[in-house]
Amino acid sequence: MENERAWLFRLSNRTTSDLCSSGTNEDLEAIATLKLYAAGEGNSLAVGISPSNVVFDGSSILVSNGPSRSITKRRASDGALLGTFPTPDFATSMAFDGANIWVVNPYQHSVTKLRASDGVNLGSFQVGLSPGAGVAFDGANIWVSNSFDNMVTKLRAGDGTNLGTFPMGVAPAGGAFDGANIWVANTTDDTVTKLRARDGTNLGTFPTGHGPRKLVFDGASIWVANSFTNDVTKLRASDGLNQGTFSVGHGPVALAFDGTSV
Repeated sequence: MENERAWLFRLSNRTTSDLCSSGTNEDLEAIATLKLYAAGEGNSLAVGISPSNVVFDGSSILVSNGPSRSITKRRASDGALLGTFPTPDFATSMAFDGANIWVVNPYQHSVTKLRASDGVNLGSFQVGLSPGAGVAFDGANIWVSNSFDNMVTKLRAGDGTNLGTFPMGVAPAGGAFDGANIWVANTTDDTVTKLRARDGTNLGTFPTGHGPRKLVFDGASIWVANSFTNDVTKLRASDGLNQGTFSVGHGPVALAFDGTSV
């Protein structure tokens, strides 16, 4: 098995869209863990009002600007402004599918697909009520948490076709993909649910701390930010075993994995 340095070097010479189209287990894990590039250091750069979410598309950083109803795109290498793209609603959670950015429209009960290269709007697709808290890509489909409906919606990334809705716990929020399954936090239930990405089969619901919000996958475990207990929970992805709860600062809501640490 390649060590991480070799793995990152190999991936750095392939685009994210290449990874999505090849669809091997190794490449799906790369999508799930975002091991797509060698990390660098940057500076603070201006975006819109109340930025709420950030995604990397292989060469640029895109930031959702909540009440500004826009997404700001900056080149990752030097921070140069590459564009500001309008969104039809408050711009909150986003996901990248290898070519496009999917942004949720919480008050319009939909998600919008924007071409990442130039921000062209490729369509909006209806989901459930209040889809503001979570959206995830599994290599072929977009999963959207609908917090007022207590369900998630699965959309085919190619054309936005609705492939089903699946029941969750109360107030589903952030989602994460582990290479085979979708994990969704149930904020009011203090649990996360594991769905098989292929068909939405429920593979289990596992307790967390109080008020779970966003999730991240580290290649072996799912980490959960528990916003009301000021800690994070680590669950083994294979079976949901609780591997520990770790104190952080006040009101944690999101996480990121850098290849070694969360």
